[in-house]
Amino acid sequence: MRDRLIKILHEMPKEMMIGEAADYLLANGVVVPPCKVGDMVYTNISMQGWYMRKKDRPYKAEIVFIGINKVDNFMNVKFENGNMLQFNFSQIGKTVFLSEEEAERELKEGVQE
Repeated sequence: MRDRLIKILHEMPKEMMIGEAADYLLANGVVVPPCKVGDMVYTNISMQGWYMRKKDRPYKAEIVFIGINKVDNFMNVKFENGNMLQFNFSQIGKTVFLSEEEAERELKEGVQE
């Protein structure tokens, strides 16, 4: 993967501005997920039967896997209770949040009851 990225960078016109370079890299297959393995995310949902109290929301979870494919991009997260869920990147800002503040704001607005 590193060698392919180096090849793309060498083929990139040198006079490109930063925004143009970003567009060039993305057009040539570079994928930049909105988060990375090891990051913490926050959600207001859990599976039925899990011992997670509503008053403890938002729930903190660690990203343990990121999948990139032709159909959908996703991440697997592991909760403090050891259970795991999968979220699509399209759910970021809706059911899973990159910061605790975002999750708390959505919870207060009643979006994730």
